[in-house]
Amino acid sequence: MDDVFLPGVTDLFGDPVPKSRTKRGKPAHVPTAENRRFVTLALACGHDEVAIAEALRIHERTLKRHYFHELAGKRAARLRLDMKNLDAIVKQVEAGKPAAMAQLDKRIERMRQREVADKYTARAPSASAPALGKKEAAKRAAGEVTGKYAPRATPTLIH
Repeated sequence: MDDVFLPGVTDLFGDPVPKSRTKRGKPAHVPTAENRRFVTLALACGHDEVAIAEALRIHERTLKRHYFHELAGKRAARLRLDMKNLDAIVKQVEAGKPAAMAQLDKRIERMRQREVADKYTARAPSASAPALGKKEAAKRAAGEVTGKYAPRATPTLIH
């Protein structure tokens, strides 16, 4: 990668500056480990591909071409980030830090509450309308006709 970037030169954001080519136009994008991590974290935070490409100052197609492995793990990115954070908290608990113990208890309680809520949401009966018989369905359908065959409006009386 030393042949692609100027050694020791970075732009205002700390990104390495590519060497100028003899060709016209913008130099080709070279994915770095830092950019790959940025894409993974942005996906875990729920950002879409357009926003990530804008942040990296590349086109969306370039993002898809160079970071397809990270984009393929989009659904699991949030879970992976949560598990890494939980692992770090567990390591602090094992070191005997009381603040980490309290934080771990809160996280476990939140997960348990979410699990119970999902369980009861799945068991709840659907709030759909009761099934109608054939005659009642036909009456309702007749009342909802629009257009040429719609029933006429009732006349208004003038006194």
